[in-house]
Amino acid sequence: MIRPPGVPDVRQATDSAAALTASQPLPRAEAVDVAAGTIESASALRGQASSFRRRRIVFATKTEAYGGGERHLLGLLQRMDFAAVQPVILCFHNDPFSGHLNEVLRRGVEVHKASARSFGEFRRALTQARPDIVCFIFGSHLSFPLTALFAARWSGADRTVAIEHHILPNAYLPPMTRRGDWKDSVRSIIGLRARQRYERRATGWLWTRLVDLTACGSRATQDADVNGYYISKRATAVVLNGVNVKYFTPAREVSNLKTQLGVAESDRLLLHVGRLVKSKRLDLLVEACARLRAEKQSVTCLFIGEGPLEQALRLQAEALGITPWVRFLRFQADLRPFYRGADLFVLPSREEGFGLVLAEAFACGLPCVASRVGGVPEVVSDGVDGWLVEPESVEALTEGIRKALLQAGKLREFGERGRTKVVDQFDEDRQAAEMLRVLFGEWAVRSDQLSDASQHRFIQAVS
Repeated sequence: MIRPPGVPDVRQATDSAAALTASQPLPRAEAVDVAAGTIESASALRGQASSFRRRRIVFATKTEAYGGGERHLLGLLQRMDFAAVQPVILCFHNDPFSGHLNEVLRRGVEVHKASARSFGEFRRALTQARPDIVCFIFGSHLSFPLTALFAARWSGADRTVAIEHHILPNAYLPPMTRRGDWKDSVRSIIGLRARQRYERRATGWLWTRLVDLTACGSRATQDADVNGYYISKRATAVVLNGVNVKYFTPAREVSNLKTQLGVAESDRLLLHVGRLVKSKRLDLLVEACARLRAEKQSVTCLFIGEGPLEQALRLQAEALGITPWVRFLRFQADLRPFYRGADLFVLPSREEGFGLVLAEAFACGLPCVASRVGGVPEVVSDGVDGWLVEPESVEALTEGIRKALLQAGKLREFGERGRTKVVDQFDEDRQAAEMLRVLFGEWAVRSDQLSDASQHRFIQAVS
């Protein structure tokens, strides 16, 4: 469980002392002294705990549907100690969270909806949530306006942080065209590109002063923030999305997923998990499936997720004559049977900050084909544990899937390598500890001030 360091765990201290007394029987007089000491220690700890007020962390979100970023947040909340921390999810658009809270989260997490556009409306909504910490969840850069960041500073919060998951295609401004005449000098000062750069520098300067720390979900996201949006690197930290490697594990027995779905055992099952939105370029995957079927490749595509493009994708599959081989399922609470039963995971996005679903697939031993965009190459190493393809190209995607399916012997090998990578680099326990430091700031324990044993106990505390 995550708690602000300094908030004592009374129950754990009392139980430890009682266990010590039980395991080492003492003469009656000494036992009384120990018991009295235990009572005094427990009373002192309760008195110390009573001097602490639960820290209210307000997570401000603005999202259309439930996806990887939302699952990442709920996974983080699942690890918090609600006796010390009161999490509040403040939804400024749709509320994709309430329907996905388990019993533990329903008891410990507040979820509220709000509507705001102006500084005053954002300030009112945030102030009413009574935050000690405001954490903005950015699905993409500046999905919240700067007025929201100003409002957080005037909301009574002690600290403002941000978590960024995605990278926009226009994160980097293209270089100015040089024609070799005097007009170049004028354009470099007052031209369109120059004005855009001035605006971004000003925005980055304000961001750096309004947000105490920005947690970037990948190194690519940090690079876009620093070199594309001019946020000071000192105000950012890379906290990779983590995966529960004890929960997401390879199959221990042969999967019967294809039988349950009515898919022929001879078919190769291509899986995609995520929101059905334009940025995922799922139309390319449907087209690639049609091309592979035309080549007599036995493939079936399974989409798991919700979004505005579901009907368009169904119509596309119908127009291409592959409706029986393109399946759709709404959100699934347990994705493990699908990761374990599929033959290949495919992510054809045109923009992706990290790709949490890729790490989950790897954790279950499922190899991946994905676009070479954003932070995806930090998860998938081309030709080592998966296949990377150029984005926005149905030809490249089709070739990538074809290459993977023709190397049947490597599918299992790449899946095993992917599992090893996730365990070594993306273990949720370590990433949760890093996120703790981002959220709590001066309340968090600095790892360089801990002994090796203390560091081990600190990591264990968030497991």
